[in-house]
Amino acid sequence: MTGRGEQRLEIDWTMCDGHGLCARLWPERVGLDEWGFPVIDPRPLAPAEEPDARRVAAVCPRLALRVESRWPFRTAEGTVGSPPPPRKHGSVTALTEQPETPATDPPVEEHRPRRSSLGRVHQLLSAFDYEHTTLTLSQLSRRAGLPLSTTHRMVAEMVELGMLERDRDNDISIGVAVWRFGLLTPRTYGVQRVALPFMQDLYATTGLPVHLGIQQRDEVTVVESLRPRGGGAEKPRIGQRDPLHEVAVGTAILAFTTPAFQEHYLHGLERRGATDPSAITLRRELARIRAEGYAVNTRRTAPRIAIGAPVLDRRGRPLGALSLILPEGTAETPYGHVIRNTARAVQRTAWEQGLG
Repeated sequence: MTGRGEQRLEIDWTMCDGHGLCARLWPERVGLDEWGFPVIDPRPLAPAEEPDARRVAAVCPRLALRVESRWPFRTAEGTVGSPPPPRKHGSVTALTEQPETPATDPPVEEHRPRRSSLGRVHQLLSAFDYEHTTLTLSQLSRRAGLPLSTTHRMVAEMVELGMLERDRDNDISIGVAVWRFGLLTPRTYGVQRVALPFMQDLYATTGLPVHLGIQQRDEVTVVESLRPRGGGAEKPRIGQRDPLHEVAVGTAILAFTTPAFQEHYLHGLERRGATDPSAITLRRELARIRAEGYAVNTRRTAPRIAIGAPVLDRRGRPLGALSLILPEGTAETPYGHVIRNTARAVQRTAWEQGLG
């Protein structure tokens, strides 16, 4: 085959920020969607249009546009033709019908698993954290590791469902619907509801930060936190996740998991070559926690001291754990007894209410 193929104006969705300059310079071939992102006429460029296309690509602030060659499709009957154009909404091509990757991209390797739609929703929600509570569409695309066209399409639907929200500047944040679903999680709601009155009493008595955490695989998630006013920057914060051995609520939980799980966790540390703590050190620490009923941990809080105690079910397995954060130099033992007794009071109430 000779020649250079059909010339088309293409968008790199990982680079586009929606400046809209291309649409202002060449409205005959480039429109804008409701978000202000370009929608390009999919027809091949006529020879007379190529200079305009290259000029538009050259002035793009993000260098997200390029003119590329595409060879026409050959049909099963042997005739040569172009692929069918996407459906149109009004005067511009619907962005949701455009391919997510340019035709010149290499094919996806077979051994790479393809994310399901649910997996992509998880990627989008996981892009938010305490340092990134609000994101632009492009920022969300990059942090989630998804094509901008996919992000655009999914965000629009998630906004309609209340899972995401947009402000006046069209920036995106987590929606109220996700918070409402989280409140219904049995493992958090049940333990939190029972523990909160005891946590409030403990906080009123000591004036020290009090936290409640639950296990999630090899990590612990903080689901409730009481702290002095003005301590908003203090960690841990609600929703924070840490490896079990890194924080007091985590080691208190880990010490009362099954022997099989503990061995799995310790072997994982050994495989990673962890030295702070080593698997041997952590094994001894877990034995001491089981003997004394509370954990002492400074790995994330030094120079302050974190003390945690587990809330167990009737089989002796952890439903969660409570912790106190002590100032540097505070005697550990008295507070260890306090947090252990509080956790046991939560435990008795949980049993009475049918939890565990």
